[in-house]
Amino acid sequence: MAPAVHPGLPLGQVEPTGTAGGCPAGTTCAAYEVDCPGLPVPGKFVTSVSPADGAPKGMMVVYSGGSGGQWWSEINTDMPALIPRVNALGYTLVQVKW
Repeated sequence: MAPAVHPGLPLGQVEPTGTAGGCPAGTTCAAYEVDCPGLPVPGKFVTSVSPADGAPKGMMVVYSGGSGGQWWSEINTDMPALIPRVNALGYTLVQVKW
């Protein structure tokens, strides 16, 4: 007999709430709110986007982990030098903090 399959959870919604300050140099930031059934209050997060040079080949998304209150480039001292290299290779880099 096959194991029971969980029916899944209902999907929530992500809505942009505007721009955000405190962006890493050379990036554009935007703020969002996440509302999911069962959450007592909506969650919030901010993205920092550093666009690819020329036609984009893809996107890299990075998180700082832990409490999520910092940009990855703030806690990883190699990131400020790495971001322009990633962009030059044709990749957009998105940092997320919450």
